[in-house]
Amino acid sequence: MTYTELQEQIVSWIQTSQITLERSREMIVLAEAEMNRFLETSPVQWMSYRVNRATVVDREFYPLPEDWAGGRTFRIQGPERWYDLEYYTPEQIENIAQPPGFPYAYTIVACEFRIAPSPEAVYPLQIVYYRRLRALSDEYPTNWMLNRSPDAYLWGALKQAESFLRNDERIPVWREKFFGAMTGLREADQGSRWSHGTTRTRSA
Repeated sequence: MTYTELQEQIVSWIQTSQITLERSREMIVLAEAEMNRFLETSPVQWMSYRVNRATVVDREFYPLPEDWAGGRTFRIQGPERWYDLEYYTPEQIENIAQPPGFPYAYTIVACEFRIAPSPEAVYPLQIVYYRRLRALSDEYPTNWMLNRSPDAYLWGALKQAESFLRNDERIPVWREKFFGAMTGLREADQGSRWSHGTTRTRSA
């Protein structure tokens, strides 16, 4: 299913002139917001993404990826191998002794991540994190969620459409189907992890 086909499905299921193709886009945006909230508390492997960065001498703070939904691992390459950075709370990391050296800790502060101690040299960084769902659009007509669970998109959008139409008696129907699809996605993720071992991630 594509973004255009999803819009057509929404209009077809609702069957009212009040929900046009243009209006269906608003329903999709609202459904995506609800999906992102669900995935923030129940992330699945298909959200995993890997980016490669590098430290800057004497710099502790770096911007998080714009689509950040939560971290999995932070790794830094030393002279001989890769090391996992250890998570510290923002308060704990303040107590790490200076001067600059080889970083061994990280924390999250607002929209940035902080490493400590501040690096005395340039080191490769590797971050594996959970990405927020990329919003559907004419430019991006599909994403992993639409490919794996088109029903979640449809039920979520229909729930929003019924709310817009004030058809209160229909909202629980689509709500149950939507959360059933999202729960099924989470269960499929858990089953896949047990069946296939370590999750693979995609490189940027």
